[in-house]
Amino acid sequence: MRGLRTIYLVTRLVAGSALCVASAGCPHASTASTVAPTSGAVPSEAAALATLEQWRQAMEVRSVDGLAQLYANDQRLIVVAQGQRTNGWSNVEPMLRQQLERAAEVHVRLSEMTSYDYGQTMVVHAAAEIETSSGATAVKESGVLTFVLAPRGTSWRIVAQHFSYRSR
Repeated sequence: MRGLRTIYLVTRLVAGSALCVASAGCPHASTASTVAPTSGAVPSEAAALATLEQWRQAMEVRSVDGLAQLYANDQRLIVVAQGQRTNGWSNVEPMLRQQLERAAEVHVRLSEMTSYDYGQTMVVHAAAEIETSSGATAVKESGVLTFVLAPRGTSWRIVAQHFSYRSR
């Protein structure tokens, strides 16, 4: 285990949906994965952060196909936003598609990004400010965004995503 590493990063994301940017949980061990499990060396922390940069880019261009390359495409995927849980890629994919089609753009500011390396799992969380626009109206939300990543082959896949508002 490489230990705790804190990375302060401010990133601006354009696209998608607040629901996309908001979610998490833990996978169920009994469900078979459609993504090949890792074998050999575990990808680096830098590779995990690169995965989140690819996620940011896919959100900017509102590409569900691009996001599909980054999420675990199995029934163990969990996305949680404000207590609303969506299980499995077969349910997450249409949710993402609907949110991305409905939103004109989303701006996300991430700060205080922190990563935890648990060997076979990487957890990354950040303070997040999310502004979602549908054209005429915009909604701004502030909270905490957490990703749980697991190795698949030579890269990381998002297996859980969670967003919740900050306590007031």
